[in-house]
Amino acid sequence: MQAGKAVAGELQPTAQSKVERVKRTAVGAVDRVKAEATTMTDDVQGQATEAAQTVKVEARRASRTTQSQARAAASTTKSTAKRSAGRVRQGVPT
Repeated sequence: MQAGKAVAGELQPTAQSKVERVKRTAVGAVDRVKAEATTMTDDVQGQATEAAQTVKVEARRASRTTQSQARAAASTTKSTAKRSAGRVRQGVPT
């Protein structure tokens, strides 16, 4: 029994050192994974912000185009209405 304790006592420092090395390796791996995840999160957030900005710009451009087209259509309709009214006043068939 004493011999077993002596052998265990001799092995304990080696085992303890291996446990500490495994812990350091695991902690280092966790830190690397966290850093990589943070970098990826930042990248994705940056891309999302950029995409949102692009969508806003495109929406504004589309809105201006639509407003311009609406003004042009209203102007054309107004001109057509004036021309038709003038013809009616003159008695010209439309």
